[in-house]
Amino acid sequence: MMKKLLLIAILSACITTSINAKAFVGIDVGADIGQFESATKDTPSVKSSSIFRGNNERHIYAGIHFGTQHFANDYLGLRWLVGVGYTSAFQTAEINLAIDFLSNFVKIDDRAFGFYLGLGSRFQALVNPRLYGEIPINARVGLSFDIDTYQRIELGAQITLFSWSIKALSGENGAIYAPLQVALSYKVKL
Repeated sequence: MMKKLLLIAILSACITTSINAKAFVGIDVGADIGQFESATKDTPSVKSSSIFRGNNERHIYAGIHFGTQHFANDYLGLRWLVGVGYTSAFQTAEINLAIDFLSNFVKIDDRAFGFYLGLGSRFQALVNPRLYGEIPINARVGLSFDIDTYQRIELGAQITLFSWSIKALSGENGAIYAPLQVALSYKVKL
């Protein structure tokens, strides 16, 4: 009986959030701060952002993304997003994936102020031969401001928690880029 009630509660939450789902598109502009690090068979990964190891370079970042956000009520929600970006560190594109927990501190009519916290990854490896096979796991955190029903501005940061070099695991020398990324984002809800 308890399992059935739990299943009904989960299904109700899924249906409610899918009804309240809103698609969005957005643009990001910001900076990457970090450095390239060597990856070898003996050291194929790093356990934090390179920003903590000094001698950091600064690079421009810009990107576009789309996804959906699902609010269970006025204050708590989730979102996923997929996007492409450009960082002058590679002079090539990257593919971004993320999932975030959303929370509003204050919501008055169509305006809200809150934060997001989540995990993501930036796959430069798919387009940059130097980083072939890099798989980073990034923590994401930021503040969000809903201007009205359809527009949101966010100020956020993304920092590498862990990054692996598949190239180094296969015995070749590779490189890992694990920066701190700070960006201003503008989203339009569809």
